[in-house]
Formats: sequence, structure tokens, C-alpha cells
Amino acid sequence: MSAVQHVAGHLRGIHNGGNWTERDVKQQLEGLDWRVAVREVPGFNTIATLAHHLKYFVGVQLQVLRGG
Repeated sequence: MSAVQHVAGHLRGIHNGGNWTERDVKQQLEGLDWRVAVREVPGFNTIATLAHHLKYFVGVQLQVLRGG
């Protein structure tokens, strides 16, 4: 297995399940009410902000893994 395949597998597991944490992003965000996602807690990012950062991170990682 190449390093790219290894990293891609870990990223898939983090987002879709089957990883070492027993939790995955998809499971945690599925069915989450948008009002909860945008609720602000002083000193912390909102769930919506964190989800946006994850989406950006995945896009960048995909670009790198594809050789770009």
C-alpha cells in the first residue's frame, strides 16, 4: 500500500466510519439541527465553523493526494 493510499484510507475512516476513534464526522453531523450547529459558545468555534474548516481541509488534502 502506498503512502497516498494509507493517508486516503485514514481520511475516509475519519469521515465515514471504521476508524480507530469509534466515531466519525458523518455520524456526528447527520441529523444535527442547524440551530445547534450555529449556536455560539463564548471562547469556542461553532459546529458549523468547524464543519466548514473540515470541508476546506479535505479539499486541500484531496488536491495534494491527487498530486497537485
